Amino acid sequence: MASNTSAPDVTRGADGNLFLTGGNQRVLDYVSGERAILPDAKRIFRENIVLRRRLCTEAGAAFCHVLCPDKHAVLSESFPYPIKVRVGHEFAAYAQGLVHYPVDELRALRENRGYMRTDTHWNDAGMIEIVRQVLLGLELGSQDFTEMLPAIDGLKSVEDGFSGDLGSTLMPKAYESRIRLKTPGHAHVFSNNVFGNNGAIYIAINKTAARKRLLVFGDSFIISCLGLLSLFFSEIIMVRTAFFHPEMLGLFQPEHVLSASVERYLPHTPTDAEAPVALLMAPLLKKELKPDERFYEVLNALLRQGKPFHTRLLASIP
Repeated sequence: MASNTSAPDVTRGADGNLFLTGGNQRVLDYVSGERAILPDAKRIFRENIVLRRRLCTEAGAAFCHVLCPDKHAVLSESFPYPIKVRVGHEFAAYAQGLVHYPVDELRALRENRGYMRTDTHWNDAGMIEIVRQVLLGLELGSQDFTEMLPAIDGLKSVEDGFSGDLGSTLMPKAYESRIRLKTPGHAHVFSNNVFGNNGAIYIAINKTAARKRLLVFGDSFIISCLGLLSLFFSEIIMVRTAFFHPEMLGLFQPEHVLSASVERYLPHTPTDAEAPVALLMAPLLKKELKPDERFYEVLNALLRQGKPFHTRLLASIP
């Protein structure tokens, strides 16, 4: 099916919304039913989730997996093609209640149903709703979220002239105004600054947060929520990865674990049995690392819970 824009993988729908229809994931091929989802992909997905839950339970950590809906799944009335196969629904159904697939919750939002118009990702309202869903999935209830709403509002700022991952591929580029969510002023963020889909590690420390340690494995969707999550958890480690890395449970000793996967990657779900060591992923992929000045010091301290490294690190952070 031909694109109606200058970019072969991007299609313009109603209300100024751009959609990813091509790319390496061949989104439209699966949505139209032209390309079948292999049964092994669903089986591997469910086996991954079952094992992740078991490992977290054995480690004494609450676990939640969020299946991040593709934009067309939520804004289906704006999508210019018939949706014959709902990939996310099929995987969520196969997982038999073990994952959160918040399509209905996003569709209930007024601001473009939680998505930016020139981007595949959530807007501010979408990210806020996803964080609410994460807290519910981790069985923390709604009180934590409600109490933090004034602080969340304080993170909002208007950004004009934004061109997202879809709009920036067009000629000329497509722009929009968005509400950006700043990182909380009292949260300290560190990264190895690896570019691309896998191997990046992000750390957030907020000594004022009520909850303790959160470990996150996921893609750019859930990583965009780091600032919001830092309002609730004092120590967060996020690894950009499609895998679950069990060695991080013993090192970081999190009370809560979140993993996330994006709908368009589901037909190519890898087995967690092939997961490399999380801290070696970037070098194994030959990615360039440009770590923040204190990144390794902070990472080392957070992976040495209860040791002098950790105590000194926390004392050195305002």
